[in-house]
Amino acid sequence: MLEKGHRFTGANGASADVIESSRERFVYERVLPPGTGRGMSHLHLDFVQTFEVLDGEAIMRVGREPRELGAGETVALQPETTHIDPWNESDSPLRFRMTIVPQPFFIEVYAATWGAWLEAGKLNRQDEFGPLQIAPVLHAGTAESFGAGPPIWLQRRLMPLVGRVAARRHPPVVPSG
Repeated sequence: MLEKGHRFTGANGASADVIESSRERFVYERVLPPGTGRGMSHLHLDFVQTFEVLDGEAIMRVGREPRELGAGETVALQPETTHIDPWNESDSPLRFRMTIVPQPFFIEVYAATWGAWLEAGKLNRQDEFGPLQIAPVLHAGTAESFGAGPPIWLQRRLMPLVGRVAARRHPPVVPSG
């Protein structure tokens, strides 16, 4: 499990700080440089995810609705809510806090892998996973998180194969203990 105080830093100034990490809750603060952070549309079945903008301006999508958020604004997403996490289209850095309740093992694998790949320069131009990078993370973390669009039943059937094959090129970081 990632420990409180752990910091990941990218070459472009992107960073993430672990604020809390327990089975009950995972909290981290992320800084996105201008023009970064846009990921893929997805949903989670097993946790509530809350985003709070601390500094700057964020764009995110909830369902099909784009939302602009400023400092002090919060969005809480219940399980099964299709969304795109906050990203930064502004000319200034964006800092936000993300809280996940409870913390499934998938989040441990996701955060550890994302942080290691951020520092190694292995993420895409948005400092996010590409589709074949996220597959082994989802598989290794036994995720109940899915891409928006393809039926979940189909993703459940394909993920073991796609995850194992993609892991040959993009092995995830799997925390011990």
